[in-house]
Amino acid sequence: MEYSSYEYDRWDSDPRPHARYYRHSHRHSGHLTPEPQYSNLHRSHSQGHNVPHPTNIHIYNKIPQERERKAYDDFLRKQREKEEAEEKAYRDALRKQKEKEEAKEREYQAFLREQKEKQEAEEKAKKEEQARIDSAMRARLEKLGFSQHDIEIALDPEKAEKEKKKKKKHRHSEDVFFDDDVIMVGGPPTLSEASPAIAVGFPQHHVPVYPRINRKYLDIETLEHYRVPWEWDRANSDFIILLRELDKYETDVLFEHTRRRRQGSSAHLTIDKVKDSAPKLAFVRRKSKERSKSRGRDIRVTEIVRR
Repeated sequence: MEYSSYEYDRWDSDPRPHARYYRHSHRHSGHLTPEPQYSNLHRSHSQGHNVPHPTNIHIYNKIPQERERKAYDDFLRKQREKEEAEEKAYRDALRKQKEKEEAKEREYQAFLREQKEKQEAEEKAKKEEQARIDSAMRARLEKLGFSQHDIEIALDPEKAEKEKKKKKKHRHSEDVFFDDDVIMVGGPPTLSEASPAIAVGFPQHHVPVYPRINRKYLDIETLEHYRVPWEWDRANSDFIILLRELDKYETDVLFEHTRRRRQGSSAHLTIDKVKDSAPKLAFVRRKSKERSKSRGRDIRVTEIVRR
């Protein structure tokens, strides 16, 4: 006898496939029970009668596992994208910083190069100017009849210093006075504004005297007006060396012309040349109603020579 229905397991919502039923069972005698592989009646509650069927456990657990795996994958992807963005931003910052430092270095190198070129140009110009001055000085000294040895001493400070030391060691006369910067004939100077000597050499019986005067007492225009040869002092540009022997009257004329030129006075200066074997100048002052407060003058001209 066959039955069209069978007992469903309470945990299954879908019907089981058709199974063969037997009238006599090994546990339930006289009852219709399916085969043991299609029934859970033989299981007790202690054996898990109320838990899902073992064949359906993986179905219930698969959905949350997939959801967790997907969420974890999304987390890893976002974390990786974040790290990549931070790494890119860090590299961009390093690149910009490096470019900025390189730009500053290039600018600094360009500045140093420009300064070096400017300094070299200035040094070159100074050397050319010094060479031109030395050449002019050499030509003037040769024209005046100086020897090459004296000219070299005059143009080379080191040689002049060595020559000065040699002359200090060998003192041949008591009339020759030796100082740190000057060698003067006739003993030490008595004037307060004695100037250093210029390096020249002359014959034995003729020793010309070239005055060295500060610019604040004498103008260049005065020298050009009276056609007095002059040159700048190489040791100090505030002083002028007159390349001509001048007596007291001539120097007074020069000083008076400079004073009147600076004061802008309307009084004229009359110069009369005295006919004599030696060229001399004399000046005549026009009397003024107003008396000058200061009659004295602080000008001192020292006769300086170098043997």
